[in-house]
Amino acid sequence: VTTQTLSQGASALLFPNPTTSIKGLHIRFISLKDDCTITVSNAMGQIVYQDLIAKNNLSSLYTIDLKSFATGLYFIQLKARDFEQRTKVLVH
Repeated sequence: VTTQTLSQGASALLFPNPTTSIKGLHIRFISLKDDCTITVSNAMGQIVYQDLIAKNNLSSLYTIDLKSFATGLYFIQLKARDFEQRTKVLVH
């Protein structure tokens, strides 16, 4: 699992990884103060999921429902004004 964070202080935890389509993927944001866009791309670079989380909802646990996702490798990009994080997630 590779995580690349391009910010200072802010971060996000993505778990479990690897995961299954039944468990889903959970995201907990740490010290993030701006709206955040979540983009999920498959191994071919196609965007399969995208959402915007308002800054007042960043304190709660965010869950991505993976029931419609095929088995494989996905790239999660979390992006805000002064924050960007990219993570690889395996769905099996």
